[in-house]
Amino acid sequence: MGRRDKRIQAAVDRLVMEQGSYAPLELCLYMGRLPYARYEAWRSGELDVLEDGLAGNVERGLEELQTAADWAAHLGLVARQEEYRGWGVNAGRVLRFSRSPDGDRLYRTQYLRDTEQEPQMDLFLDSGATPLLKTLTDALVAHRRTAAESCLHDLLGRYPEHRLRPAAEQLCDALAHLESRATLPDPLVELSFLEGRLAPMAAELLGSRRARDFLAPFWKRLARLLEGWPFDPRQDHAHASWAYAKCLDWQAVHDTLTVSDGALGQPILLGRLAEACWRLDRRIDAITHWCRLSWTAPDYASVLFNAPEFPDSALKGAWERFQDLELEPEPVWFPAWLLLKEKGLARALPPDLASDTSAPERSVRILRQLVADSSIAHEEQMTLRRALQAEHPGMLQLFLNWKEGRKSEQFPT
Repeated sequence: MGRRDKRIQAAVDRLVMEQGSYAPLELCLYMGRLPYARYEAWRSGELDVLEDGLAGNVERGLEELQTAADWAAHLGLVARQEEYRGWGVNAGRVLRFSRSPDGDRLYRTQYLRDTEQEPQMDLFLDSGATPLLKTLTDALVAHRRTAAESCLHDLLGRYPEHRLRPAAEQLCDALAHLESRATLPDPLVELSFLEGRLAPMAAELLGSRRARDFLAPFWKRLARLLEGWPFDPRQDHAHASWAYAKCLDWQAVHDTLTVSDGALGQPILLGRLAEACWRLDRRIDAITHWCRLSWTAPDYASVLFNAPEFPDSALKGAWERFQDLELEPEPVWFPAWLLLKEKGLARALPPDLASDTSAPERSVRILRQLVADSSIAHEEQMTLRRALQAEHPGMLQLFLNWKEGRKSEQFPT
């Protein structure tokens, strides 16, 4: 099984864990193949076929979706065909994914657990309200304020004490405020409102996936307002990169951070940049940033690598094996050890990745030469080995184990 197949399987696992189901469209968004702006354009009717908005080769994308479908079936999920309909002026129109009937069917097939992860309804109170709620939530997700308010009026006319009334009213009010284009008083106030009130209510009424679509324009508005704001680690969400990440605009996350003075000196922002690169299918750039994070902020790097939501499953697996080494080496040595665990990184990583400022970085420079260049003369190789021995004897032993094709992961002193 190739690395890309493993990456796809890990992404499906993540989506099932977060959303309770797997949908091909969500995989495209998660892996950065479908920029969220193009997803919105497709929903709004600006793109006739979703494939026209995808990044990369269409046929390769279909192969990835087939791999994902096979894995979802292996997990025991139940396949179901799903229609997607337009938003706004395009509301009600059944949308096309692919010009190929087989491709369109592949995109439409979702994989569910035995029960869908929809907001739980009170059986007595909600049984008659379910059709009204479905119409209301569809209108909210499509940002059709007038239709949503009309549906809410009908719902409350029959069920004035419905338990979801506060959430529905709040979401309708938020759409009205969004349409008014009123100036936001303070980005921090808006951030607090989105995270503390609107997002929880959207999740309660719409479920996590549809809440994301409802909230996307609110996060975009906040992100534009936060552009140029200085970063404060004590309020790390008060930054444009965070708001853009909330609406899956990974290109904007990347662009915001790469033009920001001092962004790479902030561990939190460097971690966000690494994830943005990974989502944009620029894995080598992502690993480069994660390696630098291991040297400059090893404790924070450990937190990221240990997090269940860390996106790169191969790197996470390498990190877990690294932690199992006998003497539990510090995170600063992880990039050097990684060169011995993942074939090709020694040649792929940028030449200026490591400097001469620390033993772990010097070890990476030495190992790059030892691992990547098999034509090094014997005398030069011995010189490099002695240099690695001086930096860390254990790393030399690991290199010798690697060289001899052994699988020992001991970390001698």
